[in-house]
This record gives sequence, structure tokens and C-alpha cells, in this order.
Amino acid sequence: MRTILAAMAVVALTVPAIAQSIGDFESVDADQDGSVSLREGRVVIPDLSEADFTAADTDGSGQLNQQEFEALVAKLGL
Repeated sequence: MRTILAAMAVVALTVPAIAQSIGDFESVDADQDGSVSLREGRVVIPDLSEADFTAADTDGSGQLNQQEFEALVAKLGL
């Protein structure tokens, strides 16, 4: 029982820290051009693969708009 409670405490403390580390769309969009490039995305998601980025880029612009970025973050469980 203690192990389960300890695991739950770790998850409860870790999830907000991960979400906080990604930040909101505006803070990820470092150059404030209204989209997130692969380079900008990798600042907050260092292991972001080009394949995941390209799959998230549903309009094929080579950049992620806010909706695409938020969907990517949700897909990755971040």
C-alpha cells in the first residue's frame, strides 16, 4: 500500500512539472511568428523526432500552428 501511495505522489508531482516545462504556445514560439519550427519544438521537447513533427504538421507548412502543436503535445502525453 505504501508503495502505491508513493508512486501516486511521484506522478502527482511530476506531471505538473512536465507541463510547466513545456510552457504555452507563445513561449515556445521564440521568434513570435505564430508558428513553432522543429528547432523551437526541440527546445522544449529535446527528443522530438522529425517524423513526429512532420506527422503533426497537418497543413504541410513545415511549421506547427497552435492547434497542431497542442495536438502534438497531447499525442506525446506531455
